[in-house]
Amino acid sequence: MRYIKLLFGFLLLVGLNVILLKNGVIEYFDYKTYDAISHLISSNSKTSKSSVVVVDIDEKSLKYLGQWPWSRIILAQLINSINKTNPSSISLDIIFPEADKTSPSEMVNFYKRYFDKNIEIAGLSEQYFNNDKIFASAILKTKSILPVYLNNRDLKDTKCTISKQLIEIRDSSNITYKSKNILCNIEVLQKAAASVGFINAMQDRDGVFRRLPLFIKYKDELIPTLGIATLMSLDKVIVEKNSISILGHNIKTSDSGNILLNFYDKSWYKTVSAIDVLLGKVNQNVLKGKFVFIGTSAIGLHDRYIISSSRSISGVDIHTTLIDNILNDDLIYEKANMKNINMILATLILFILLYYMEQKKQIEMMFIFASTAIFYIV
Repeated sequence: MRYIKLLFGFLLLVGLNVILLKNGVIEYFDYKTYDAISHLISSNSKTSKSSVVVVDIDEKSLKYLGQWPWSRIILAQLINSINKTNPSSISLDIIFPEADKTSPSEMVNFYKRYFDKNIEIAGLSEQYFNNDKIFASAILKTKSILPVYLNNRDLKDTKCTISKQLIEIRDSSNITYKSKNILCNIEVLQKAAASVGFINAMQDRDGVFRRLPLFIKYKDELIPTLGIATLMSLDKVIVEKNSISILGHNIKTSDSGNILLNFYDKSWYKTVSAIDVLLGKVNQNVLKGKFVFIGTSAIGLHDRYIISSSRSISGVDIHTTLIDNILNDDLIYEKANMKNINMILATLILFILLYYMEQKKQIEMMFIFASTAIFYIV
């Protein structure tokens, strides 16, 4: 009779465990446990330095130069100013899916399209007639990296040129993320880019951002995230099952091809104002040899994400963190089949606890609880 009670209790607890797993309760506590542990072990090594600088289109820059979007002549000048400091690369966290409406050529087309009027802009040479071509020329000269956006929802059908990526694929079978659609930059800019990387970032079900896929499959292409595309400006990436290698670093990935980012303290991240770069007020050594990102923190112009420390970050911080995590070997990954292992262990522990509870052995029960907690923390 005693064994029947034990078996009944065990089956009841297993059923409860499965119900909690399916309705997200266990997943929620798993997230919160990870958040607490990652906060304790987060890396802020004083012996390491950030390899990234963000050139920020901030409120100060907007106040000086006026409303966004700026003329792409200004952005071309910004890229050229950054390039004079000899950075490792320049990446943009801004997509340009439409032509520059401030371009003289676009203004002529506008009046023709809506008013059937042929206007002339006198005194302007042909080389200054198309802002996008000027911008594309700056991108081409500096071998800049542009972003794309991938998803499975309906997007505007864009003609997208994907430049040849420095990817050696040995085994990509674990990369489960796929996209049917792509939003990219206008063709003249897209063709000028040295490479492209996606800027998608997906929160977990509780609204907190923790993990990032390193690659997404789009048709016959394997598109890297913007941080990986930036590193590819210096080295090819080797893709294997559950790992990638670049610049001498081997990065383990989960069984679905993503990683868990290890965010640093706010003081880690180096940011300079875009207007200060344009006015020559930034010491060249600040940007020299760095992976430079052009992004924005201005209110209303950027995406924000909540991370496990409850801090709000901008989208560009995701890509800069990935680069520093890789170069400082600070990345975290979820081991393959870890969820299944956790389920089996949880069931086994439940059975042991049920047995000790029936035997009224409180000391043994406390030992199991303590041992389990220490195992997952370590």
